[in-house]
Formats: sequence, structure tokens, C-alpha cells
Amino acid sequence: LKDPRNIQWSFSVERDLGWQTTARATYTGSHTTQLVYSPDLNQVAPNTVGYAALTATPALRQANLRFPNFNEVLTRDNGPSAKYEGLTLELSRRFARGIGFQNSYTLAYNRSNALGSAPSSLIAQGSGGENGPNTQNFFNINADYGDVIYTRRHRFVNTLFYDLPFGRGRQFASNANGIVNAIIGGWGVTGITLLQSGPFLTPTFRGADPSGTNPTQRSAGPFQRPDCVAGVDPNLSNPSINQYFNKAAFAIPGNNIGRFGTCGVGGLHGPGTVTFSTTVGKQVKLSERMALRYEAAFANLFNHLNPDVPNTQVSNASFGKITAVQSGEEAGPRSIQMSLRLTF
Repeated sequence: LKDPRNIQWSFSVERDLGWQTTARATYTGSHTTQLVYSPDLNQVAPNTVGYAALTATPALRQANLRFPNFNEVLTRDNGPSAKYEGLTLELSRRFARGIGFQNSYTLAYNRSNALGSAPSSLIAQGSGGENGPNTQNFFNINADYGDVIYTRRHRFVNTLFYDLPFGRGRQFASNANGIVNAIIGGWGVTGITLLQSGPFLTPTFRGADPSGTNPTQRSAGPFQRPDCVAGVDPNLSNPSINQYFNKAAFAIPGNNIGRFGTCGVGGLHGPGTVTFSTTVGKQVKLSERMALRYEAAFANLFNHLNPDVPNTQVSNASFGKITAVQSGEEAGPRSIQMSLRLTF
């Protein structure tokens, strides 16, 4: 077993625009090889005879299985790879005169076969877990190569810092008395805007055995991919909560046809994310050594609905249906948290 090898490269162009503002363009790439996965050494090759016929007797098991006394034999080995390329455009202003911001847009391509046959999260799919994914076909792991689920194709993030121009030492009401200044002075606002496209998802099915390898007895069994119908886009132009994907774009292949489904990894595009979160706060100095700070944090201030991942199992009646909302990156329902802190 070898340690994975990673090669990284980057190139940046930066320009000072004046007014404490900088523009930067960065191209970043990486290529990783010798990643670890969990192959099933006892898998038979895809065939048209069927697994039952190949293992009907002890003699047949001896002839067709490397380890005839076992169904599945998982090991750890090198094999998968990953390649990332991304272009990032940034426009930033250093905090000055009460305002600072950072805008960042990234166009990213991240493809790999290191997450299994139908990845659904950052963690590799299958019983291998952190020890590497199971593969749908031990004899062709490149068939699991596709867009990585957790890297969004488009991602824009804006961070803003702004001191409201009211109260002592600021542009307006700079000579306010103590009471007025305690009410209107010293307020600051922080805002974060996130706009990103959806995750790359993979269709699956259960039940049939087109490859003749009996996937149901293997760890990769629940993650078989169906056939993709040529010329039919699986991503609807006007998706809805109840039907986010085009079911007509998929077909479940028949048993023992000597191959796996034709659909690749990451062919479905899940819902994107739109959210704006902000924090408003101020500090009141009570004495030389004592201060009171108030903050109100609003997650998803405008309560924008961000649907979660749809059902991706083609053989399920709920295929393409969304039953939850996103919870990460402050994309869930609006929430408000207030705090009052005394420091001395």
C-alpha cells in the first residue's frame, strides 16, 4: 500500500485599484493519484450467465471465485485518482473609514473516482468508510469517475464589514451627548452573502442484477447506477419540489445482460443555495474598565427557501421529490440569536 501522491499548482495576477481595494485572479489545480479504496477481491466479472449459475455447486464456486468460502472479501488498495481545477476572481477592500469587504467567485471542476459508485457526502460511500470507497466494478474502477458531490461548479461569497456613520467620532452626530450617543452611536454591521450552484448527485436503483455479479451481497449493492436514456436531459428546466428530476431520462436494465448501468457519477444537479446572514452589534463603555456589548445575529435574514437534496433512487416512487430543507452554511429557515455581554 502506497501513500497517495498530490501535485498542486497555482497562478495569480493581482492589481491595486486604489481606495484600499485590490483585485485578484487565481488559477489553482491539483492532481492526486494512488488514493485508497476498498475493492471486493471476490467479485466475479460482469457476465450473461448470472451469479447463481456460476456458484451453484462447490465445484463451480471453486472455479469462479478467488475465495470460494466467502461471498465478499474486502481489502485496501491504491487505485482511485482526483483532479481539481478552479478559477477564483476576488475584489477586496481593506477595512478603512468604517467599511471593508471581500467578494469571491469561484468556477471549479473537481472530478474523481475516490468516493465510490454513487457518493452522497464528503465521506467515501460504502462499508469502507474512511478506509476508502467500495467500487461498483472491481474490473473497471474508472467507471466511477465523475464530478465530486461537495464541490460546487459556481460559488460566490461576499463578506461586508460596515460601521454605521452615527455617533461620536463618526460622520454624523459626532457631537452627540452621552444618552444620544448610547442609542445611535457605535453600531457595526457584518453581512455574508452566499450564492452557489447545487451539488452533483448520482441516480441509483435497487433490485435488478444487470451485471450478473449479485451486487446485493456486496457493499456496493445499494449503489448501482441505472441506464441513461440517450438524448433525454435528467435535469428539468423548471424543477419543482415534488419533481426535481426527469424520471424519463432513466431506465433500469434487465438481469444478466453482462454490464452495469450506463449512467455516470454526478450527472444530476441538486438545488443551489441563496442566503444572506448578518450580525448587528454595538458596545457601550460603562466605565474605564467595564463595557456592555449587544449583538443580534440573523441567519438567512430573508428566509429564502433552500431545498435539500432530492431523492435520487430511480426505483423509488419518490424519485426526484424533496422532503427537507438545507441546514448547513446558514441556509436553513431564518433564525435570530441575541446576546448581551458584560466585560470587566
